[in-house]
Amino acid sequence: MKIESEKLYLIMMNKMKKAVIILSLVFLSIQSYAQAGDLYFGLQGGYATYFKAPVYGLNISYDILKPLQVSLTGLMNPKAPAVWKEYEKGRSLYTVDLDARLFLINLDSWATGPSIGAQYLHFKVDDNTLPFSDSAFGFNIGWHLRVNMSENLRLNGGWRYTTNKIQGYSLFYIGIGYAFNLF
Repeated sequence: MKIESEKLYLIMMNKMKKAVIILSLVFLSIQSYAQAGDLYFGLQGGYATYFKAPVYGLNISYDILKPLQVSLTGLMNPKAPAVWKEYEKGRSLYTVDLDARLFLINLDSWATGPSIGAQYLHFKVDDNTLPFSDSAFGFNIGWHLRVNMSENLRLNGGWRYTTNKIQGYSLFYIGIGYAFNLF
């Protein structure tokens, strides 16, 4: 029994060494393409499917490495139409999303790739008979597309699916903004 556990330990250590080597090579190869720099500010709008409401807000993104971008987006609709029949007056909807985007295709004129992130959602039902509000943290997955109209002017858009304790929903969005070259 002791010999089998020692063999298992050696096999696991060998696999761990390989995993560390592979991760190190991936990290070093990404670092060799590093081009930190662009800070992006823009306006963004979209449509949230579950809430059946348009949303609008701001987006701030930063290119950490050439293929990797971090994005902070705040979207809202203070007068979204009512989804549920028992609430006639509607509700207000606010979200804050923090996403990491990995551009699998990253050309000078356009880029596209998957995104993953987290969301904080707050909504309030504005009904006199039964007013209430709720908040939830959720997780995002999606796909993002960026088109460079000029060196600094960018169009972006995509799809994001968010799941949380309230409801899973899709968001289709489009935006325009300005990128500052920091380096």
